[in-house]
Amino acid sequence: MKPSIYSIFLPQQGCSNPCLFCNQKAVTGIETTPGLNEIKKQIVFFLNSNSYSPNSEIAFYGGNFTGLDWSIQRELLEMVKTAVKETRRQATVRISTRPDYLNERLLTRLKEDNVATIELGVQSLSDEVLSASGRGYAAETAIAACRKVVEKGFQLGVHLMLGLPKDTKATSLKTLDEIINIQPHFIRIHPTLVLKNTELARHYYAGEYQPLSLVEAINWCKEMVIRCEKAKVPVARFGLQPSPELCKPGTVVAGPFHPAFGELVKSALAYDRMNIQLSELLEKQRETSEVTFYVPARELSIYRGQHNQNLIQLKKAWNVNSISIVGIPTN
Repeated sequence: MKPSIYSIFLPQQGCSNPCLFCNQKAVTGIETTPGLNEIKKQIVFFLNSNSYSPNSEIAFYGGNFTGLDWSIQRELLEMVKTAVKETRRQATVRISTRPDYLNERLLTRLKEDNVATIELGVQSLSDEVLSASGRGYAAETAIAACRKVVEKGFQLGVHLMLGLPKDTKATSLKTLDEIINIQPHFIRIHPTLVLKNTELARHYYAGEYQPLSLVEAINWCKEMVIRCEKAKVPVARFGLQPSPELCKPGTVVAGPFHPAFGELVKSALAYDRMNIQLSELLEKQRETSEVTFYVPARELSIYRGQHNQNLIQLKKAWNVNSISIVGIPTN
């Protein structure tokens, strides 16, 4: 069962060196970090809400959690413990951080303070890409951090970014294969966006950086999904959460942004599956005027594609008069 996650954003907190591409305030729309009293109120509100479930996690996102002073980390973690005790609910903690801000002692402390999941912003395992993106660590550091998190018994989530400076499809796939070998519990895949007020935006305006197109980003992600499915590593998300601030004109300067990017990737994969089946069908009987695909009802819109584009493209590609998709209820 997926955990019920309540997110508390600490934009840019604990980040000593802003990366080339990062602007968490633009991503989240949160200009200032909430005070400790406000954070506690948010936690208590969630634990008492209808969204609560016994496997809930309080997630600290938007910054480098382990880059905060330990006194602040401890205060936030103790705050969760206190709220859990006061509400008589159960909840663990999820944090996001950087690979170069973890060590054995800190991981032991986090384990003792009810942290269950650690999401690492790995982004790439190419030293050239990491250097060009201003990450400040080498691939070896990221790999070691991932392994330590798993060895210490945490749930490991890995964030990967596609299309960073100096990146290629081959480089991203090589990174993915290396991460899969570590067997993380889930992966998040984010095509690089050029956000306002970032160093990457200045590179873009100077003609020094060209982001992926939407089609390129979808194609890269398709290949990554196939490899993740084969390795049974879940992909928790594609692309950034389309917050109101992110969707405002001017926030995304350039890059493959789409508010339903994940759906586009899934629809592209669904198209490929149907295309293969049609190819096999027509190879046997050469022509047909009507075809029906039966798919899980919950995936009906994915197979149809946005504005029924999958159906339109398949009919055109195979010269079939009628193609329909029927949803089958599943448990």
